Amino acid sequence: MAKASENLPVENDLSCNHDDFSLEDVVQRGELQEIMDEFYRLTGFGIGILNQKGNVVVATGWQDICLNFHRAHAETCKNCVESDVALTKKLRPGEVKQYKCKNNMWDIMTPIFVKEKHIGNICHGQFFFDDDVIDYDFYRAQAKRYGFDEDAYLAALAKVPIRRHDTILTLMNFYAKFAHFVSSIGVKNRQLSNLLAERNALLVSLHDHETSLLAINQEMAAAYQQLEASDEELQAQYYEIQEANFALEALKVKYEYLSYHDYLTDLPNRRHLIEKLSEEILHNRCFALILLDVDNFKNINDTLGHSYGDKLLKKIANKLAASKAENNFVARIGGDEFIIILFGEDDVVRIDRYARQILHQLNHGFDIDGNDVDVKCSMGISLYPSDSDDIHQLLMNVDMAMYAVKKAEKNNYLFFNLSMVKQLKDKINIENILREALKHDGFKILYQPQICTSTGKAIGFEALLRLKSDLLSPGIFIPIAEETGLIIEIGRWVTKEVIRQIAEWKERGLAIQPVSINFSAKQLHDMTYISYLADLLQKKQLHSKYIEIEITESVYLKKEQENIVFLHQLKELGINLALDDFGTGYSSLSYLYLFANQ
Repeated sequence: MAKASENLPVENDLSCNHDDFSLEDVVQRGELQEIMDEFYRLTGFGIGILNQKGNVVVATGWQDICLNFHRAHAETCKNCVESDVALTKKLRPGEVKQYKCKNNMWDIMTPIFVKEKHIGNICHGQFFFDDDVIDYDFYRAQAKRYGFDEDAYLAALAKVPIRRHDTILTLMNFYAKFAHFVSSIGVKNRQLSNLLAERNALLVSLHDHETSLLAINQEMAAAYQQLEASDEELQAQYYEIQEANFALEALKVKYEYLSYHDYLTDLPNRRHLIEKLSEEILHNRCFALILLDVDNFKNINDTLGHSYGDKLLKKIANKLAASKAENNFVARIGGDEFIIILFGEDDVVRIDRYARQILHQLNHGFDIDGNDVDVKCSMGISLYPSDSDDIHQLLMNVDMAMYAVKKAEKNNYLFFNLSMVKQLKDKINIENILREALKHDGFKILYQPQICTSTGKAIGFEALLRLKSDLLSPGIFIPIAEETGLIIEIGRWVTKEVIRQIAEWKERGLAIQPVSINFSAKQLHDMTYISYLADLLQKKQLHSKYIEIEITESVYLKKEQENIVFLHQLKELGINLALDDFGTGYSSLSYLYLFANQ
């Protein structure tokens, strides 16, 4: 056993994308056959490439004694296969073994590895060394044992080549290199020059033949031409990479800009705003922070479409940007919300004047695709450092002040004050109380009798919602339930509890009177409430006449057509409707007539 080449790398197979491959998948038989035939013609050295199963993939110059006798007969072929299998076990990359088979002849073998997988072998044989003593009696006996024609068998034996040890060592070195060539054939442009040089050196040492040297030189010239072509390709690829780099740099500049600016209005975005505020606070420079929110913007999107709303936002952004002075900074932080910073400003009078100016400019309206759009807005104002020295708290401050404007009257502005913080905390606390009540059966219903003034008898009841463990007034917690959207879930709980109570009265044989349930404006948007109510009545086998839905005049008048559709569906179900607080709004008898006929 010998290590023909100590530093042969194991190349990755570039033609395979997985580990399930064989020798046949990574070699090109036609090209290898041509190379091996040429090699045999020039040197007289046979060569074979076998897969891991021992099957011949490519071969040339095999000895007659091997083809016509040893591998042609079942018993002697078994000797050959057993020797092949024993030889190929634990072969390492670059290793070459020489061995004497059971037919008393020598072979040499080296493995082919791809991605550390042993997929085949390159072998040469059979032959004798020049110091071997050929036992002709052994071969006569073998011819007799297996029924070979003795004369033909000995004639084939005489053709078996006799090799010098130094020649075999050189050949072993070549085969190791050739095995590496086969395993790395996917990158042959890189390895071709060295392989041809090795082949040239071997051919010169074996057959100082002028014709073969010329052929090798021609092949080397072709390889050099390939290398030159590869160099041109590399240059072309380099220029492509340079162009790609320029494009990437342009994209980097573009994305850097987009990361600090709003895609729609081109104003600075929230990230840019936060960095600007951080810079001002770092240098302890006073400023006023104004949050501007467009009133009823959702209605514009819903009625005219989002593209229309986008055009309006651009117009507003342009208006704000046009009014921006050197000490101003305008940003869009999302939706219909804009932030304005007045740098170095702590004078309330000047800030108040600026806020009124913004309202005046926006209230003039905008022309969108030939339509005159009236714009109103609500603004919250907070001052640094008097209100807070924390960015997030300042943003919360302007948010609280802005929502206080929306809750009060809209199209106005308010300066933040500490009472807003208390109101926010109270609101959060009440919201938590309501959520806990929904989870843990914390509500109860009081049934207030409705008395007929003529007879003095109860003709119905009004369901009044209360908290079991808290004396909080409904006048306080109902508006918060409406604002947070909890009123939908609470309203359904009230409906379910009222129907359960009526069913219980019915089972006990008590006289049943209609129960009035107060209905919030928000509940008119609960589009599946009708089916929910119908299912409850059906399960309890109650007539719909025992339920009365009570709404206020203001609820009825707001979004009139949309609400009337909902109320009409209730009446189709057989639900009685009642109008509460009539006369506190428009006091119109025509609406009362319209209500009665729905």
